[in-house]
Amino acid sequence: VIAILDSGVDPAVAGLVTTSTGAPKVLELRDFSGEGRVAPTAIATPTESEMKGAARIARLTTATTWYRGTFKELPLGLPPAADVNGNGRNTDEFPVVVVKATDGWAAFLDTNLNGSFEDEMPLHDYRHGREMIALGRKPLTIVANFSEADGVPILDLYFDTSGHGTHVAGIAAGYNLYDVTGFHGVAPGAQVIGLKIANNARGGVTVHGSMMRAMEYAARYAVQRNLPLVLNLSFGVGNEHEGRAVIDSIVDAFLLAHPDLVFTISAGNDGPGLSTVGFPGSADLAFSIGARFPGVFAQPSKQGRPPARDVLGWFSSRGGELAKPDLVTPGVAYSTVPRWDTGNEIKGGT
Repeated sequence: VIAILDSGVDPAVAGLVTTSTGAPKVLELRDFSGEGRVAPTAIATPTESEMKGAARIARLTTATTWYRGTFKELPLGLPPAADVNGNGRNTDEFPVVVVKATDGWAAFLDTNLNGSFEDEMPLHDYRHGREMIALGRKPLTIVANFSEADGVPILDLYFDTSGHGTHVAGIAAGYNLYDVTGFHGVAPGAQVIGLKIANNARGGVTVHGSMMRAMEYAARYAVQRNLPLVLNLSFGVGNEHEGRAVIDSIVDAFLLAHPDLVFTISAGNDGPGLSTVGFPGSADLAFSIGARFPGVFAQPSKQGRPPARDVLGWFSSRGGELAKPDLVTPGVAYSTVPRWDTGNEIKGGT
């Protein structure tokens, strides 16, 4: 299994549905960024006149306390990603109702904004039934994560409004990308867990706490299921002095505690100068990756010369204080993207 610590993974994209053996490609999706957090407040069980569709929801629960909140597009950033329903604006607010059903917490979103939950399907935690919703012509795929605090539900809606994590997942493990037979990522037989650590509306930033929780979750998930695990973090921040960042020591301690795991991390996109390896790829035990620029993506020669050979990517970070990166691999690829990001299938980076 490959844990993709990134901006999220869209599980509905062709190429990320099954493995080469027919098993489900995406095993788990969890949000550690808080970007899709919906904070529902308790309400008494409403009547049908107070909430259209309440009678339908009531058939799924015996609880007398329900919870209501709002999922807002505006905090998600700019269209097209933040235009959840594809209606041309990013200011919609979707009413949400959460109840404790007989099979666990369930959320109802008023996806068509018609003021009724009568025509909405319950959305359970992704791990229970791999349920998802997708709105609009070029939809944003949304799944639910539930947790509890003192019996009160916490709902995190998981999605990829960057496209980066979905692209990385296809490179790592895609199988029959875009339904093209034989068009695969590196490990088409591998399964994926998508662990969202990035707040995409804020430029894809993350924090130590999100990364640490995702790392530990991945390790625990693999151990409980006896699965060999690779963690992939295509993310890096410029160092002031390579190898001195706090997160480097956290990554090293994590890998010392889990010596059977491999943690591949981007060296960074701050080249071509020396001493530009970013953290946490500068961690001693991280398997840090730089970028080759594939000749097939080079501009064709006007003089009819043959295509350029692969060269080290100009943007690829390289060490000074450290002997990094450990490996260079192709740094431009055609891969999977969410449907709202169609047209951006070619992306570059380490």
